[in-house]
Amino acid sequence: MVIRQNNGQFLPPDRSLLKQSIIALGDKWNLNLPRDFELIGPLNARPFSRIYRMDLPLSDPIAVKLCLHSRTLGPNPDLANRQFQILTRCYGRMQANAAFQVPKPLAVFADEGIILMNWVAGNTLRELLRQASVSALPKLMTRAGAWLRHFHDAGPVRVVALDAAELRAGIDKVRENLARQKIKFRGLGEALSVLETHVPILSGLPAESSWAHEDYQPGNIIFTSDAVFGIDISPAEERVTLVDAAYFMNNVQRFTLLPRGLRLVRVRRNLAAAFLRGYAKENAAINRVALSWFRILDDLRFTARHYRNTRTAFHRFYLLQVQRHNLALWVRQLRSSAT
Repeated sequence: MVIRQNNGQFLPPDRSLLKQSIIALGDKWNLNLPRDFELIGPLNARPFSRIYRMDLPLSDPIAVKLCLHSRTLGPNPDLANRQFQILTRCYGRMQANAAFQVPKPLAVFADEGIILMNWVAGNTLRELLRQASVSALPKLMTRAGAWLRHFHDAGPVRVVALDAAELRAGIDKVRENLARQKIKFRGLGEALSVLETHVPILSGLPAESSWAHEDYQPGNIIFTSDAVFGIDISPAEERVTLVDAAYFMNNVQRFTLLPRGLRLVRVRRNLAAAFLRGYAKENAAINRVALSWFRILDDLRFTARHYRNTRTAFHRFYLLQVQRHNLALWVRQLRSSAT
């Protein structure tokens, strides 16, 4: 199903080869797939995956996810198996509330790195942030928060004590990644210092832990007429749940500072508040000190992860300016929440 080049690298299959593979696998496993389906895509391409849509003549479309090794672009059987298992687990545990769902898993062909699941037809939150009326967005953000709350509640929820050694390990790792790339900008040292000085304050505080999404951002949230779907759940271990919330909030904040999101600058605090209203447990307040701390750490990780991939010097400059602005906000919020 893959094409081997002379240099040993792999290329993902073109649509015709992928379609032939799906037909052959369907025949092998008696899935009764029609042979006259149309394969559209890739509709989304990431280092570890490609997404296609199977348009069937007499039934709803099927999503095809091709799991890849990022270096070789060959099929990744382990990733396909893990992602299918996680999707199956989440689908089963989230059936209690039809308003908050994940796509229904259909089949996995691990050796070929292929996962089949129901196609979810709707608009992503990223599309809606660009196109929907500003007045409609707080409700959408609240529903996005509620999806994440239901996702975390469906997992193995437990209360853990924040561990100082783990917090410091996170700081050390991001500091090392920033230093290796020689990333410097005004406010970076202060952000790292504030993380360090607040570790004793956070250490020992109770925090909720459950399974983690790991990439909960507007592009992975789909709104249909009657439900919210979370997609592209990563194969992660259990984590402190505020990490997912911080990741999402930072992603939306960065979007409002891009040209296509500038219309939302004046309402971004309202959008953040709306998300937290949906995410907060009933009769339980969110620890704002811990949330601000994780937002700082997440933004530093984002900087280290994306700095080398910026296309031009201007994009690199813009990235650092956005991050400097955001980090200053989270530092002020952390200090204010801790007093």
